[in-house]
Amino acid sequence: MDILLFCIEIMVNVFAMTDLWLILYLLFGCDMKVNLRNIVVADVVFAVSFALISIVLEGHNSIIMAYMCLYNVAVTLWLCNRGRVRAVLLTIPAV
Repeated sequence: MDILLFCIEIMVNVFAMTDLWLILYLLFGCDMKVNLRNIVVADVVFAVSFALISIVLEGHNSIIMAYMCLYNVAVTLWLCNRGRVRAVLLTIPAV
């Protein structure tokens, strides 16, 4: 049961990250490289790294949340074509 809940937690976080990038692209009009390959790569890397960090740092939620914020900012910078500062400024409060 714990493994199932852990997998659900990872999937919820992956969906939240993907939603944020799509909101930046669709609602705020940020010029981003949003295609299936880039999103899948970013989501898989996040899911694996989040799982490893969660297992290693069990119970240290503040460090895990800081990692999520930094990862999201890094991927936003990677996905943006132009207007990176604006996209990051929109990303930080959303996280």
